[in-house]
Amino acid sequence: MVVGLTRAVDKDIDRAAEALKTAKRPRIHTGLGVSPQHLREKLRMTEDECVERAIHCVKYAKQYVEDVEFYAEDAGRADQKFLERVIQAAVDAGATVVNIPDTTGYQMPDDFGARIKGLADNVRGIENVTISVHTHNDLGMATALALAGVKNGATQIECTINGLGERAGNTALEEVVMAIKMHGGELDAHTDVVTQELMRASHLVSRITGMNVQANKAIVGANAFAHSSGIHQDGVLKARDTYEIINPEDVGAAGSEIILSARSGHAALKHRLAELGYTFTKEEYDDIYKRFLEVADQKKEVYDEDLESIVQERQREVAGLLRRPAGAHRNGNHHGRAGCEARGLRHGHRSRRRGVQGRRPCRCRPRRPRGVLREGHHPRHRCHRRGHGAHHGRGRQGLHRPRRRQRHRCLQRQGLRQRHQPHDPDPRRSSPPTQDLTRLSPASSSSATSTSCSRTT
Repeated sequence: MVVGLTRAVDKDIDRAAEALKTAKRPRIHTGLGVSPQHLREKLRMTEDECVERAIHCVKYAKQYVEDVEFYAEDAGRADQKFLERVIQAAVDAGATVVNIPDTTGYQMPDDFGARIKGLADNVRGIENVTISVHTHNDLGMATALALAGVKNGATQIECTINGLGERAGNTALEEVVMAIKMHGGELDAHTDVVTQELMRASHLVSRITGMNVQANKAIVGANAFAHSSGIHQDGVLKARDTYEIINPEDVGAAGSEIILSARSGHAALKHRLAELGYTFTKEEYDDIYKRFLEVADQKKEVYDEDLESIVQERQREVAGLLRRPAGAHRNGNHHGRAGCEARGLRHGHRSRRRGVQGRRPCRCRPRRPRGVLREGHHPRHRCHRRGHGAHHGRGRQGLHRPRRRQRHRCLQRQGLRQRHQPHDPDPRRSSPPTQDLTRLSPASSSSATSTSCSRTT
């Protein structure tokens, strides 16, 4: 069915009829306002003129199509007696559908239901036409108003997907459809809408219109089947119907969702960890739950990736991988007998080091602890006194150490001196002690270095 909506104006009806020429089931929907506000301020006509205009527009539309719907705009604020008079005139003129809108969403559900019942009881021949209701959500009661109309005799609801519409919107199709499905016996009504397509239709309309669906929207919202409270999560995990009256599959949703947050309890966390393939004892789980709360306090929602990180971090700590064994280097290298034994290697083994071609033997000597001064290295204040630059870092235990790639000239020269001194097995020809060289003044350090180099040559 294709419906063309018009004012009670001849040229509007003509234009709608032209647009509906090729429709298999055309309908023209025409009408005018019937409330005192509309008659006095917008239409500027009397009640008698309103009735005459209603009769004329229905008869004029019947020239084009057999199916004509008449709407009494703002019927929710109209006088009941006058509303019944207008609807009676439209039915007598040949209307097949009469639409009773609460255009401003003003009425209470019981009052609106009584209005529909009054029309059903007092308008002659209305049993042969369809009573339709059209409600707005200005007070958040559009669905309740529509269902009250159905309960009192309406057989058609004008609604929109996602509740789109003027101002606060119209009645949401997905809400009234599921309400009728849940309470069909009480309402004495049913619908043939395929409810499994509701979610997909909602997403389609949202993409086309560019209007996002609010997360807590009934039936089709992102949180419609999500649970974040610990009490609710525990109940849903035990039995879904404790907090869900609709099966998510009935509306095309993927299923119930447990959202992990700071409000989540033990049951939800244990359920999610089980889904990820983890099982723990009570003591282990208590430790993980404490870590989970620390993360949840900093984030709005805890995701599976966060749980994986929590579990893996704990496993590393339990396995002792975060603590370096004796003799182990930060980058994985090792020095000395203790380092070899800690890695399960034979003392004196040959290992392949990263970035070096071939194999080289393990040095098997203890590494100098970080922060311990090298032989011949003088502290910062002594460098200043000697006139050298002070590009120092600070090592552990408050000891000075040179920064990497920023060594002093004195250290470079000292290293050069140590590097170029040849190994001489004869102790009588051994070089003088290093401590004597470090006591040389800056002026004589260059000569000392050249002397060492000359020995090498």
